[in-house]
Amino acid sequence: MFIKNNGDFVRVIAGTNVVPGTNNFEDPLASQIAKELKTNVVLKTLLKTGEMEIEEAEFGTLKSADAIKLVNETISLDTLQEMADAHDGKTVQKAIKDRIAELTTPSDQENSDEGNNVDVGDVE
Repeated sequence: MFIKNNGDFVRVIAGTNVVPGTNNFEDPLASQIAKELKTNVVLKTLLKTGEMEIEEAEFGTLKSADAIKLVNETISLDTLQEMADAHDGKTVQKAIKDRIAELTTPSDQENSDEGNNVDVGDVE
């Protein structure tokens, strides 16, 4: 089961961190998180406002467009690997490969000296 955190903050639900983006959880933890989201007075608001979403379909059964949307919202490399194992669509596999590259390739700014220089003052 996928729990999507569309907010900017990590949420602790059922004692588990739900990071921004798409999170993949297995039962029984997935069911516990979904239950808390549906029954807890405060957490229900997150569902109603769309900050949190529950996707109960198996990833491998999703249409390519829906699967790719989840892939592009995922920041966990482990979850992306699980997605790759679950879905055999060529466009989905390419999207997963591209997303992994995006998350693991340093940006141009990180590769340049610009932004990496730290003035530590005079060192003797």
